[in-house]
Amino acid sequence: MEDKIFKLYVSCLPSSYTESDLVPVFEPYGSVVDLAIIRDRFTGQSKGSAFVTFATADAASLAIQTLNGSIRLPGCTRPIQVRMALRQGAEEDDSQPLQTKVFVGLIPKAMEDSELLELFAPYGDVLEHVILR
Repeated sequence: MEDKIFKLYVSCLPSSYTESDLVPVFEPYGSVVDLAIIRDRFTGQSKGSAFVTFATADAASLAIQTLNGSIRLPGCTRPIQVRMALRQGAEEDDSQPLQTKVFVGLIPKAMEDSELLELFAPYGDVLEHVILR
């Protein structure tokens, strides 16, 4: 387990939050290896989400169990959402590639689920998908 990463995806963050504002939210659950707020590449403005990487699976799991949907940060109308950024079930070897979640932005508002699945079919099986409307 020494080479595994325990990265979480966090959403529903205040746009005013910086990395230093967010560290105290996650440090009580374990050693935070990395924390990066997702920013608009042109404006540098926060997109209200971040990636938080923990040193251990236990710390990441505890943070999810404790924080997901349970706290609302100042300036937000909804509680934060905390999920694994990588699926941890697969062993990292050639026979079972690591599965990841992919965020796709700017899809047409009229796109149907079947069209999205068809678009990604050439790249492998889509295990789960959500279109935010």
